[in-house]
Amino acid sequence: MDRPSVAHQLSFGHWGGGKGLFDKPCGIAIDAAMNVYVADAGNGLVQVLDPEGRFIRAFGRGEGGWLKKVGKLIAPAGVAVDATGACYVTDVKLGVVKFDHDGHFLASFGPKGKREGELNWPRGIHFDPEGSLWVVDAHNDRVQRFDPEGRFLFAFGGPGYDKEGRGKFNRPSDLAIDSEGCLYVTDTLHSSVQKFDPRGGFLATVGSPGSAEGELWWPRGITIDGEGRIFVVERMNHRVQVFDRDGRFLCAFGGEGKRNGQFKEPYGIAINGRSEAYVSDNGNNRVQRFAVT
Repeated sequence: MDRPSVAHQLSFGHWGGGKGLFDKPCGIAIDAAMNVYVADAGNGLVQVLDPEGRFIRAFGRGEGGWLKKVGKLIAPAGVAVDATGACYVTDVKLGVVKFDHDGHFLASFGPKGKREGELNWPRGIHFDPEGSLWVVDAHNDRVQRFDPEGRFLFAFGGPGYDKEGRGKFNRPSDLAIDSEGCLYVTDTLHSSVQKFDPRGGFLATVGSPGSAEGELWWPRGITIDGEGRIFVVERMNHRVQVFDRDGRFLCAFGGEGKRNGQFKEPYGIAINGRSEAYVSDNGNNRVQRFAVT
């Protein structure tokens, strides 16, 4: 597989509570129109921006009279958008909250707990090609699958550790799904990525703890591009690494700092149809866009 060339294109946002400003941005999703959805954790919002970073709308402030309790987000972490434009948000305090295209509350599911269908500190959320939702249930150290109405389908994982990984997690953060339906889960405190078949059967481990090429330190966001390359965001190495579908290192970009193309504890990543990668630069309270060629 070819080694990609990655070039910084654009940075937008800085710290604040206004339109297009962020406070600890986390997960990112891209809709069919290539608009960018950012889980703005510190502000308790999801912000929607056009591909150039211009503000379109925000939601999560709450509805329903002066109390505004309905659909009010507390700490959103992940976001996914379906084909109709409905938006599903993981909130680490609330579970999964569903909004329509205009940001009006529709439903919620995944109350706090340990049983099937319950969540404790959910982070990453993504659709598979069949339309099911996969949710990273971070503090229960597992991944759960739901239908679009929030009905539990099945789960895999659990807390634990061994040198080979083999399906046990320590505070997982995000997941990505390849063209064959296999799942790649960032196992954050084990500093690795684990690969599973569509039924949650362990297949392989990508990366190992460290800071050298191909090593990982607290991986957070993950995505897979149209070429099958795996992009892994590392919080503590302040970079993004790219692997081929077999887990071999291809390249890395980023590095700690505040300049364009640098990161401070980055979090989420999403790639649009033009092979542009958006990365939430959590510690710098901004989003950066890179061209991948």
